[in-house]
Parts: sequence; C-alpha cells; structure tokens
Amino acid sequence: MLSVLMLKLIQYKRDIAIVLLMAALTVVFIFVLSGPNNGTYKYEILVATDEKTPSYERYIRELSKNKSYEFIEANYDDVKADVEEGKILAGIYFKDDNISILKTKEDINIFVLENIASSTLFNIQSISKMAKEITNYIDELKPVDKEKVEAFAYKDISDSINNRKYMEVNKSYLDTDNTMEYDGFKHITIGMTLFMSMYTIVFGIGSILEDKQYHIWEKMLISPLSKRDILGGNLIATFIVGSGQILLLIVLTKYMMGMDWGSGRDFIWIISIGLLFVLATTSLGLMLSGLVKTQRQLSTITPIILTSTSMLGGAMWPLDIVESKILLFLANLTPQKWAIEGMEKIAMYGGGFNDVLSSIIVLIIMTIIFFTIGVLTLKNNTN
Repeated sequence: MLSVLMLKLIQYKRDIAIVLLMAALTVVFIFVLSGPNNGTYKYEILVATDEKTPSYERYIRELSKNKSYEFIEANYDDVKADVEEGKILAGIYFKDDNISILKTKEDINIFVLENIASSTLFNIQSISKMAKEITNYIDELKPVDKEKVEAFAYKDISDSINNRKYMEVNKSYLDTDNTMEYDGFKHITIGMTLFMSMYTIVFGIGSILEDKQYHIWEKMLISPLSKRDILGGNLIATFIVGSGQILLLIVLTKYMMGMDWGSGRDFIWIISIGLLFVLATTSLGLMLSGLVKTQRQLSTITPIILTSTSMLGGAMWPLDIVESKILLFLANLTPQKWAIEGMEKIAMYGGGFNDVLSSIIVLIIMTIIFFTIGVLTLKNNTN
C-alpha cells in the first residue's frame, strides 16, 4: 500500500500547479460572489414616507440600530429612481403603519432586508399596542395625558425588552455578539471552499479509471500488491491532497480576506468537519468511479453531480430561503449540506461540539455508504 501511496503522491506532485490553480480560483470566486459583503461595507437602504408620524420615527430609529445595513431617509421619488437605476440595493416605503420593499431583483441580501424590515415593524406595532392598552386602562382609573403616558409606556416596554435577560439554553450561542446573525461572506467562503475542493478530490480518486484504461491496474495486480493495497493507496493519497487543499483555502481566506474561522477548540471542530467532508467526498468519488467505465464518462457526469448537489446543499445560497420541502429533503442527502451547516454553526454562530454532532454523524454515515457502494461496484467491474 505504501508504494502505491508514494506513487500517487508523486503523480500529484506533477499536478501541483493544477491544485494551486483551483485554490486560487476559489479565492477569486469568493471575492467576486461575496462582493460588498466582505469587509466593513454596508448596503445603503433608502427609507421614504409621506408623513413623519410617531410610529415612523420609532421605525426609523429601530432600523438604525441594525448593523447589517445603513438606513438613510429620503423622499419617495428619489428612492424609486435610485432602485430602478440600480444605484441602491432596495428601498423601504413606509405608509399607514405598513411597509413595502422597492426592489428590482431577488437575492439573499434583499431577503435578509425584508426579514429585518418586517420584524422591526412587527415589534414596534406590538409594543405600541401594549402601550395603548396600558394607557387606556390607566385613563379609565384616572384621566391622564394619553400622549405622554403612551410615550412613556412605549419607552418603558421597549427598554425592558432590550434589556431583558434571556434564559440560557445554549451558552455558546447566547454569549456571541452576533447572535444568530446571518453573514453572507462567511456562507459564501465556506460553500465555495467545499464546492471547489470536491473537483480535486473526485478527479483524484477517479485516476483509478485511468489506471484501468491503460492497464496499469492489471499490471499492479500481477505484482505482490492486492486490490486492497491499490485501493487503499489511492484513497489515502486523495484524502491527503483534498485535506491539504481545504486547509490551504482556510489559511488563504483567513489572512487574505479576513475570514474568521474561529479559534482554539472551535477551530479544531472546523478542521474535523472539513476532514470528514474530504472522507465523504473521496468515498463519493470512489462510488462514481465504480458506476462509470471510463475517465471521460467521469469527467462528463462529475460537474453535473457536484454542481447540482452543491446547489441543493446550500453552497451557492443559504437553505433558509428555500421553501420547497422536496428540495430541502434532497439537500439532506448531500454531504455539502451537513458540512456547511456544521461549519456555519461554529464560524458564524459560535457553536460547539454538541451543535455539530449531527453533522459529524451524518458525514460518517455518508462516508460508509458511499465507500461500501464504491468498493462493491469496483469489485464487480474488475472481476
């Protein structure tokens, strides 16, 4: 097995330029796809209204507390014109205690904006309703200045909510500054790192087909090497190269693009999930190599399978925006979904081992299933 491993690593040494090129392309894709999400950039969102009512003033004040976007007041015509010309991501039109989002496209940033805008409005309306009920109750007991009492009640309720102490269910989540706050840059970085690495891994283990095509496989079987030695050497070599590429991308994105992968024990779980993902992808490549007969066939189906499963698994966009139960079910059948989910729970939400345990278990199960099918199909094809 060691001789096969060394042979494969020597072959990879000749192709090191391709591996490095894939890593460089991944960094470029992350930079292009993340765009303004990288760094301290904030989207400017224009907010317009026909009349500056107390509820509007409360709304704009609450929106301004959000760190993801920069909300700027403007008149409706300017908001509409800037949105149509593509100068801003979107606009918000506040009218009669309701809002409408002015937009010309659909993407994750607008989806997040819509959630922020609607949830902020709901919170304000809920607090306002409570403040009004309290004011009416007090006024029935003793006539008061309703406007002043309602304003005081609103402020008191709002402060109580903002300063309330949460029940500590998961300490690692509640102690973070960005509790359950979506980070588009981190999602793209994790997704593209895993997605692009899959090509190197699958085509790496797929070299078995090339060995068969040029009868190298048969020549190795004539030697004292067994099928187990040949297969094991290929698997270990592919695992080493795939792991190296993911580790390289983690380092590049950390120091070149400021990606926060976590530190200490958290970073260890990030690496663990990455290595398990490499194992699962290596086994997937082995299974694909067993289902086809030639390297050309593998080269044809691999981009289709890897791209489609990466889309389903959330490498291109977060699964939170997917509403189809069928697509969400199919996502659970992809290793990308579980690896991305596990890494995000740590890098984005500050989770720990208990939070990623399900991802670790599923990746191990997928590795066993893919590996078993791959070995059986290769064995049938070589008999």
